[in-house]
Amino acid sequence: MRISPLILLLLIISLLSCGKETNQVLRYFENAEIQCETEDQKNSIINALNDILTLDTAELKEKRYADYRGQKGEWTIQVLLYHYFVPDAQSKIPGDNFFNDIKSDDLRDKIKSIIIEIK
Repeated sequence: MRISPLILLLLIISLLSCGKETNQVLRYFENAEIQCETEDQKNSIINALNDILTLDTAELKEKRYADYRGQKGEWTIQVLLYHYFVPDAQSKIPGDNFFNDIKSDDLRDKIKSIIIEIK
């Protein structure tokens, strides 16, 4: 029995990727549409994204943000992101490892590019 090189390559790639966990937060942000209507909402988004880049996990878990009506202290970081970022597929969710996933270098790079995009 002879295995074609292409099938062998696909098998190797598949085996290598099996052990990798997908960063669900990064996946959520990929191709997500930012939806905000006011300058205050936009500023809340920018502040929250900057907080991901600068605050430690404990501080970020405690931090609260204004909701879409401007009511201060209503939303957690996760709720804010869920309300203002609409993913390109309903199956995309930020995931259960949110506070671990947000510390990855790939996600931090994505967040920096989002901040530049919406400023």
